[in-house]
Amino acid sequence: MRTTRSISALYFAVMLTAAYTAAGLFQFPRELVSKGGPEAVWSFLLDCGAAVFGLWLWFQVNHLYPDEQVGGFVDRIVTPCLGWPLRVMTVVIHTLLAVWVTVNFGLVMITFFLPDTPLWALETLTTIVALYMAWIDTRVLGRTIQVLYLPTGILSVLMALLLLPRLTQMWAVPPTGDVHLTIIAMAAYRSFYLFWGYEVTVTLYPFVTHSARKQAERYAYTAMVLACAFFAFGYVLVLGSAGPYLVIAAQWPGVSAMRLITLTSFLINKLGLFVVMLWSLFVFVFVAMRLWCLGQDLRPALHLTSIQSYRWMLVGFAAVTLAASQVFTNITMLNAFFNEWMTPSMILFDFGVPPVLLLGAAITRARARRAAATPSSPPP
Repeated sequence: MRTTRSISALYFAVMLTAAYTAAGLFQFPRELVSKGGPEAVWSFLLDCGAAVFGLWLWFQVNHLYPDEQVGGFVDRIVTPCLGWPLRVMTVVIHTLLAVWVTVNFGLVMITFFLPDTPLWALETLTTIVALYMAWIDTRVLGRTIQVLYLPTGILSVLMALLLLPRLTQMWAVPPTGDVHLTIIAMAAYRSFYLFWGYEVTVTLYPFVTHSARKQAERYAYTAMVLACAFFAFGYVLVLGSAGPYLVIAAQWPGVSAMRLITLTSFLINKLGLFVVMLWSLFVFVFVAMRLWCLGQDLRPALHLTSIQSYRWMLVGFAAVTLAASQVFTNITMLNAFFNEWMTPSMILFDFGVPPVLLLGAAITRARARRAAATPSSPPP
């Protein structure tokens, strides 16, 4: 059920991309290099291919009933007994993704910028900004993300170019020809957090205007390829400037690498810190998209249509996100939980749930066709 105006193909692609970019922004490429070693490039390519395939899978689910959110029609194809657990799983995943990025960003800010600021204060600020961005409706959120996201990405790339003179470890970037599939698969599995969040399509797709949906899908694929190129560029810069040993040892290798950017003739000589501050916008739009999804996911099943119901759910899930964030007080706790529990859950959700839904839809439609083809018995 829609309570806001429809969005364009461009809004859809930008919102979808913003919904996963910040997930691995600060950690990348730590897990990739530590698990994959000299074969990390092959693991990265596997991650990119898996993300494109996963997005295609969810689009096939959206095609079943394109005018409805998945949470609205799941009961009709897999029965409520399986439909409600899937809804709960979706809500838990969006909540944990918001917690993951909120806590991660707060710890980065405390470590590099504001060591005397309480973590809860930074988490509260992130949640409030995201709540404000998602408050009005879908189209306004899309416009806000478009205005913030694209210039931030372009400016980040332009400033990262200043790292080129410091690429003294380029020997570590090219992949080895000695391929071990097990190592490549494990590294890709551990680093797939890079694309956590594109599952937003299960909720966002029905908001796209009918005539723009095919174009929206093309834009989404194009945006994901560009995101892969963005991370590939970051991979070369971070690994080429810091080297594999620092990348493995640092908790946030991307931040450590950006701190190497200096311009002594500029107003500030640590320009790289400004780049990291820019990334806060990626964080805000990521959390805003999570809260938007949480405010929308259960409404079709509960038959809620008013904007007030959306906002009440938005506030409720923002409070849940903030409360859950208080559990993780350091990066060790955060990584331990998400590596052990969130990674397998996301793999299951992205690549296990769509085939189940597609199979359920195929069985349901086959039964409907058989029932329609069976002649009814004459009355006695």
